Amino acid sequence: MNIKYLGYTFITILLVLSMMASFAQTTAPAAPVCNIGVVSLGQVGAGFSGYKLASDRISAYYKVRQEITDNLRKGEFLTQSDYKEYIKYVGNSTVINPARVKELQDKAEKQGKRYTELKVRETPTELTAKEVDEFNSIDYDNATNFKLFLDRFNSSGNRVTSLYGINKDIADYVAKGEFLSQKDFKEYLLTPNLPAERLTELQGISAERSKRYNELHQRAYPVALSTEDAAEYAILIKDDAANSQIIMERFNKYKKEGQDEEKRLSKTIEDFQKACIAKVTQKNNLVMVISQDVVANNSLQNVVLLGGVDITKEVIDLMNKDFKPELLDEKK
Repeated sequence: MNIKYLGYTFITILLVLSMMASFAQTTAPAAPVCNIGVVSLGQVGAGFSGYKLASDRISAYYKVRQEITDNLRKGEFLTQSDYKEYIKYVGNSTVINPARVKELQDKAEKQGKRYTELKVRETPTELTAKEVDEFNSIDYDNATNFKLFLDRFNSSGNRVTSLYGINKDIADYVAKGEFLSQKDFKEYLLTPNLPAERLTELQGISAERSKRYNELHQRAYPVALSTEDAAEYAILIKDDAANSQIIMERFNKYKKEGQDEEKRLSKTIEDFQKACIAKVTQKNNLVMVISQDVVANNSLQNVVLLGGVDITKEVIDLMNKDFKPELLDEKK
């Protein structure tokens, strides 16, 4: 063989062997690294009691402030003067002067109903075709039920004289069920010794249908506001807007305070966790700790998992051992 070609062949073999050696070095598993630690923060979160305590504190914080906000809303339709007094009693975590609070809440509820009534009359909404059918159906049931009542007691056709001409208890009983469907009203009127539970259920259904009927009737036949009613409505609108503004400002304040408190507690626990990891790291003579929860390059992740020391349990145990609830209290 030509010496020149022999030389080329030898050089080619050396190059191939060199490349194979280089490839083997880059693909071979990394040697175990004993001074690297691995910690699963997900497991720490599940195993550390302080997380639940912090979560409970946040829940309690929002619960108290939600109760305050709910109470503030119950006085929304008070006059501004009454509302300023009302806030003094319900504006904190403890309600004071409950008798006066109840009095003001009843007053606000009454004025709220009046506001709704005037609002419907001021800006009536036309009934949809479905609502017209609903209104006519309830109206027809009511008329048919009353006829059944007249037949049952052999009474005259005049509604007022019929009701007042019989025993008051019977009249009250009929009135509490007159808006039932025809089927339910027959059961209600004609069933001897109707069980108390069913009686209550039927009267509840009648009350709901009566409420709906009145709402639809008011929209179907609106009455224009008088000058006095219009003036009253304007005052109610003004008071509602002013009081709603106070409620919204208080709500936004509570929301910001809650978010700030969540951030503070999260940072407190995060700092405590870092301190515990540092102690475990020092104790085990580790030079690096990598979280198993982070997304990393596959080969790097495998190296850590194969060569690292899992210190998760040790960190959890230390956190639970060293943790004191006072740690979550805001530092003065």
